[in-house]
Amino acid sequence: MKNKGQLQEILVATIESIKADKKRVTKVKNGLKKYKILPGTVQLILNEPEEQLKQIDDKFLCLLTEQVYIASGNLELNPENYFSQREIKEVKSTFEGEVQKKVDFPYTLKPAIQVAPDMFLTTIKASEIKLFMDNKLLQYNFETQREARVRVDKNDPNNIIQEVKINKKHMEHIKESIVKGDALPSTLTFNARLGTADDGIELVYDESTMELTIQKGTLLDCLDGFHRVTAIVKALEENPDADMTFMLNVVNFDIPKARAYFAQMNTIEPIGKGHLENIKKERQADFIVDQLKYNSELKSRISPSENIPHTTSLLVSLKTLADAIDEVYGIEDRVEAIKTANYLKEFFNKLFYAFPDEFLGDVAAIREKSLINANVMFYGYVLLSKRMKDEGISLEQLPNIVSKIDFSRDNKQWQEYKVLDKNKNVVTRAKQGVYKFFKELDLA
Repeated sequence: MKNKGQLQEILVATIESIKADKKRVTKVKNGLKKYKILPGTVQLILNEPEEQLKQIDDKFLCLLTEQVYIASGNLELNPENYFSQREIKEVKSTFEGEVQKKVDFPYTLKPAIQVAPDMFLTTIKASEIKLFMDNKLLQYNFETQREARVRVDKNDPNNIIQEVKINKKHMEHIKESIVKGDALPSTLTFNARLGTADDGIELVYDESTMELTIQKGTLLDCLDGFHRVTAIVKALEENPDADMTFMLNVVNFDIPKARAYFAQMNTIEPIGKGHLENIKKERQADFIVDQLKYNSELKSRISPSENIPHTTSLLVSLKTLADAIDEVYGIEDRVEAIKTANYLKEFFNKLFYAFPDEFLGDVAAIREKSLINANVMFYGYVLLSKRMKDEGISLEQLPNIVSKIDFSRDNKQWQEYKVLDKNKNVVTRAKQGVYKFFKELDLA
């Protein structure tokens, strides 16, 4: 292994050489974000690498080295030249990083309803769950749940360590579905363990405001859904915008009752089976997007985030598609929403099959020179679908209509319609320009 002092010298020189390159800097920041290292912390190191590197520990140094190595391509920074494979693996699996936001109990959830003296129903955002985990407010209780494994402490053979038994394949599947926005809202159960609050009362409920407050000192156990909780944390580390809502049971049980409840729950419905219904959407457009997410070629291609990276195969953001459908179709009736969902499914399938390279192939490569699969173009496609429907034009004509459009970023029309700026980048308010273009498009 090479000397760590030598590593710092090479690291300083490499950082100095790449810190003006925005793409490489972003790559380093994104790579470290999954280890809960804040972009601001990384920027501080990039600004003063020689001074800051003296203050970080070996674990941080290992992770930083790896990400600068990946971003720069400097072979001298291969982490395996300075750290053993075991060290690298250990760092990646144990590094805790920084907590982005501090939170503690008391913490209020609302709206909530009381279904029994010690049972409540409410909802919780994925970001709140991550907040609880980051601040160690939510834990797995081995006394009330199954699926634990034990191992012997290598430093003390008499010390038996309990570990949560995680099905990694199952957890990764859940994580990916959350990142892609495909996950259905499901129900979690947290137990505010009886007898643990500082003042003796774990939960305070205000019926008039429908507020449920978890009191200071309460030990909050994840009684059901720990795989999902783990997946939620990893999903938000990968994509902070993948913030969905979960239904939540909050109970206030002692250990024996928690065990009995857990056993009863998994007799009725085994863990890992059965998603509950989607939480009711406010707009029919959201319902239509849900149908497209699961029943069309848009499946796994709708991003929960508004910002779609150029390198991804995702095509359109959930917000763009839902807003476009709401603005263009203005549907308020569920029956009409179902008909429109079926029509749009046929429309987008026809579009994608007619241009498979552009929508189903190497999307990122096409995106570099063309707007055909740009997120903003979906405002236009939704408007086009409505025009064809209203004007009685068969969807069989869709390939001919779209093939006549010059989607090239070099096409000056896009600047005239204020879709692109002079540098051929999509402008902030491109939507109106796209709408205008498709309204004026000759469909004959």
